[in-house]
Amino acid sequence: MWVVIKYKKNQYCSLSKELMNTFGKGVKFYKPTIRFEKSSIKKKFINKNLLDDYVFCFHKKLENFHLINVLKNLRGLKEIINGHVFNQKEISNFIKMCKSYEDIDGFITQDFFDHLQITKGKFVTGPLTNLIFDVVSRNSKKLKISINNKTIILNKKTGYIYQPV
Repeated sequence: MWVVIKYKKNQYCSLSKELMNTFGKGVKFYKPTIRFEKSSIKKKFINKNLLDDYVFCFHKKLENFHLINVLKNLRGLKEIINGHVFNQKEISNFIKMCKSYEDIDGFITQDFFDHLQITKGKFVTGPLTNLIFDVVSRNSKKLKISINNKTIILNKKTGYIYQPV
């Protein structure tokens, strides 16, 4: 069974070790990640968790509510999100969708965000980094956006990475 776990910042490794020690083999984690190049003199790549401080965890024993109450005391854990029992299909579908947009290295591609049909976004890379924009229109090759009442048409092949706001 999949659960959604919120972990404390910079404590993902210790939490995953704690879960592995608790369950042994058969624990699976899924943390969708994007990779982008940071503008600098040297090429520097940044990996960012798509879901900030949330991770999906799978193990057969996670169906047991008593065990979940025991897990709440693990080092690095903020909370286990309620409702996972009733939302298994949605969680599985989201994970499958994320995996379908991964590149060979396992990072989410920009096509994932194009699929979401966002109306407002924020650039993560390029000269427009950190600017928030409204999507005016889109087609398979171009994205028409508005920033501060100025309209810009971007070719989707430029490689700029943006995320929903």
